[in-house]
Amino acid sequence: VAAIAGQVLPVTTLAVERDEQDGSVRRYDADQPDGRQVVRAGQPGPHRWVLPLSDAHPSPSLVVELDESDSEVDISSEIRQMFSMLLGEALPVVERLLDLEVERRASAAWRHTATHDALTGLQNRSTLDLAMVLSEPIGVLMIDLDEFKQVNDTWGHQVGDDVLRVLADT
Repeated sequence: VAAIAGQVLPVTTLAVERDEQDGSVRRYDADQPDGRQVVRAGQPGPHRWVLPLSDAHPSPSLVVELDESDSEVDISSEIRQMFSMLLGEALPVVERLLDLEVERRASAAWRHTATHDALTGLQNRSTLDLAMVLSEPIGVLMIDLDEFKQVNDTWGHQVGDDVLRVLADT
């Protein structure tokens, strides 16, 4: 989308920004689809358009920034109005895509939590059960650490947990 917009206008940024609960601003764009914290670049102006994606407050906003060094950039009000109208038509689609992405990430996080051990990150028995139901091939490795209780009793449970994590990583 930024490349297409860049053919018509000197677009340097096309992203979605969202205000976070901690007061920071998170920007999502093609280079950072998972988002990154940014300092708000400023208010809308001749080289920066900010278009809310919903009526809720605070609302994620589409941010379009133009190359300020291009002194020949003179965007007529008609072009701005057309651009805003096009984005207005696209808002329901963008909102639905954002909703779907939030659902996908929540589902993936839930699935990971349900199928992986919280301490080691290794797959747990639920993964084995699911593979058996789906008739998928799976391998199982079971390791017994002889007298591991002595590690916890001697150096504490934190060290014991660290040993388990290192073993799991290995």
